[in-house]
Amino acid sequence: MLIAGGTGLAPLKALVHHVDAAGGRRRVTLVWGGRRRPELYDLPALEALCRHDWFDLVLGVSDEAPAAR
Repeated sequence: MLIAGGTGLAPLKALVHHVDAAGGRRRVTLVWGGRRRPELYDLPALEALCRHDWFDLVLGVSDEAPAAR
């Protein structure tokens, strides 16, 4: 399990890419958060890794406005 907030993702993203390059023989859960969703940079690249069965991505935002009803 890898846990990151904001730009603290950078070194953990490198670890995830290393696991991918090594054939994904380790299970990885990445928990990543920020204040608002737009602050979660490079999200499409991480979402693309979700196609692998060894990778799970859990996102969290702390200051997102509630959805309109």
